[in-house]
Amino acid sequence: MLWKRSLSFLFEAERWGLKYLVFFACGFIYLATRMFWTFILLYCFYISIFLFCFEILKKLDRIFFAVLIFFLISISVRASFMQSNALAIKNNIDQKLYLDLEKISELVKAQNNNVLALFQTPKKQNIAIWLSEDQANFKKISGRFFLKLPEKQRNPGGFNEASFLAQYNCYAKIDITSEENLIEAITLNQINNKFSKDMVYREFNDFLEEITNPNVSRFLLSFGFGQKQFLLESTKRDFNNLGLQHILAVSGFHFELFLLPIIELLQLKTKRPLKKLWLTLPFILIFLWLTNYPIGLIRASLVYLLDLIFIKINWIVPKKNLLLIVAIIFILINPLRIFQISFQLSFIAAYIIYDMLPHLNQIKLLNKLPWLKGIVLSILIQIFLAPLLLFHFNQWQISNVFLNSLVYYPLLIAFLGSYLSFFIYFVFMYLPNPFLLDMVKFLGWLLDCFLTFINLISNSKLTTFFSMNGDSIFISLLFILGAIYISRFILYFCRHLRGEKITNSLIPQNWLVLVLGVFIVLNIWNFNQRNWQIYFLDVGQGDSCLIVSPNKRTILVDAGNINKGYQVIMPAMNELGVKKIDYAIISHFDLDHIGGFFDLLNHRLINSIYMPITSLTENTDTNSNANTLKTEFLLACQNQNLKLNFLQKDEFIEFKEMSIKTKILSPIPEYVYQKNSNRESLCFILEIEQLKILFSGDIDEKVEHDLLIQDSSKQELSEKSSIKADILKVSHHGSKTATTSAFLQRVDPDYAIISVGFNWYGHPHPNVIAELEKENINLKRTDKNGAIMLIYKNHKWQLKPYLD
Repeated sequence: MLWKRSLSFLFEAERWGLKYLVFFACGFIYLATRMFWTFILLYCFYISIFLFCFEILKKLDRIFFAVLIFFLISISVRASFMQSNALAIKNNIDQKLYLDLEKISELVKAQNNNVLALFQTPKKQNIAIWLSEDQANFKKISGRFFLKLPEKQRNPGGFNEASFLAQYNCYAKIDITSEENLIEAITLNQINNKFSKDMVYREFNDFLEEITNPNVSRFLLSFGFGQKQFLLESTKRDFNNLGLQHILAVSGFHFELFLLPIIELLQLKTKRPLKKLWLTLPFILIFLWLTNYPIGLIRASLVYLLDLIFIKINWIVPKKNLLLIVAIIFILINPLRIFQISFQLSFIAAYIIYDMLPHLNQIKLLNKLPWLKGIVLSILIQIFLAPLLLFHFNQWQISNVFLNSLVYYPLLIAFLGSYLSFFIYFVFMYLPNPFLLDMVKFLGWLLDCFLTFINLISNSKLTTFFSMNGDSIFISLLFILGAIYISRFILYFCRHLRGEKITNSLIPQNWLVLVLGVFIVLNIWNFNQRNWQIYFLDVGQGDSCLIVSPNKRTILVDAGNINKGYQVIMPAMNELGVKKIDYAIISHFDLDHIGGFFDLLNHRLINSIYMPITSLTENTDTNSNANTLKTEFLLACQNQNLKLNFLQKDEFIEFKEMSIKTKILSPIPEYVYQKNSNRESLCFILEIEQLKILFSGDIDEKVEHDLLIQDSSKQELSEKSSIKADILKVSHHGSKTATTSAFLQRVDPDYAIISVGFNWYGHPHPNVIAELEKENINLKRTDKNGAIMLIYKNHKWQLKPYLD
């Protein structure tokens, strides 16, 4: 009887009802599509528990959970079938097939107006295709195509095309620009390009840019209409730095901004529910069409409409229950939608708001200070969403807790301004009036001030502080919250066993010990997850290696080409929980080694810099591009008052916080100011937990020869080689100018790593590959293997390429 009473706690329809329905639906759909036999076992186990408790359950509970069990098996099996059908297309990868494809949706729009579109075969299998601007209105495509697998993640924090498309049950793609593919028939959308929505947006953007600056016009299109492809990179970076990137995606937040002025203008607050519904419905449909029907907006619209309908029939249904009903509708239509990030974030954030607001409304202080209520609600939302944001985006900014409330009214002006400007644009086409232009100019000036303010905050020292210390603050908040909820659940369960009535009030003394205990366990677990991590990043044709210590101190050796800092290194830092580069090491001033450092400097992400002493003075014998880069870089460092450390042969680098000390092997003084700047490269060995890595920059065989002579003279005094290493970062991307057989024999590495991408120089050279094979050295290449990851775990180094 005791067991039946304890387990019956799980079958209380009045308490758990809709929440159980949505939670179990999502859980079983996940298991059915990922671990089918585990799903079957758990499902049978769940039925067994239900039958075991059946006799002591209330009639309502019996009916509800019997229906729930039937619903779960039907929706889960359907989800499993849909995914199995989609996965079957992988059997045809790298084969040429005749396909009739019909476009069902557009997933991504790039700034160059290219579109990542989702097409479907007659068998309901999805295929992704990138369409150019001229092809964007393709509705149907027929022909013979080679199917390819979507690309996997190549770097930590990088874009995972395969994972992204899997959200939409898509596991294949076609490159229609390839000469291998033959398009036989195309059906276009009937809408004339001149009157298409995309063309209207572009002309609207041109209209705004003539009156305001591009930053403002593109922000209006992004924020008001969800056209993020127009957004400037600089604006996107500012919002990302502040953790406000979610604001740029049209969501339920925008629905409230849109509906509020309509209700006020039409004086709908006192109208009857049915009249209110019919008056607002046309505006809602237009808004959905303009913004391309995002999930968050559909969710908010359905909750609003259902609320009016239930009020009309005198049913008082809490908003959170309406939200759960809408979630069930989404799942019934497409059970695989639960894997879409937009679905997860939209529904979880909305549920937190609807669940927490009634409790916050009972606090008198918060009712007197609405702005404080907004901050408290924002804190709760961010804490609950933090695990999801970290899982999907690998970043969480504590600063956005306060900024969400701070920017509400400026964003309201921006949103209303975007639609007012859109209205003026159409009026001005037929009734040109200088007053209308002045209105748009004024709105543009206000938004320009707002975006300038965002830029200043984004680059402020306060934001840098939060970026550096946000992890520790967040972990403490999250662990305390997790400890409280786990403790509350344990006490709920214990009270249920004793037959006590469960209330929301708990005496602090009863669960304080549990909170502290769980908090300590979670912190110990978090501490044990920290290890040494080394990443030879895939930056294309260039070099970059990121080293992260257990205490999150970092070394970055080179940074790849221009924009690689923003495209590769900063996402990797976010994924690894790194907020700054403590020690930046520049091997030499070639663009493919230093370019990415400019992005990091722009975001003030570097604490100190080490470079060859030969780079201190401009060399008239070297090319002018190298001198220009050198000058720009030194000027950027000077503007931030960064400490520059110039190194030469036989000097030592000491990284105190990481307990690492290394000796510089090169540049050799004889090569100072020579025309061949590659010979100026820093060459050194880093030893971390008995692992030796030789970094060789772009040195050539002449420098290698000198290193061998230098090593031979030292071997006369000692049997140990000074250049022996476990891992060799192969010089100059595998160029034939280096990596001689004699050098390889002396270094004697277990692994050689070539950092290389598409190039016209023939890198890596076949002779270098042959030499490595001859010496039985394991070769890893970033162009084929993606980033090369080394992790020190359980007192042992593990090497794992990202694409293996």
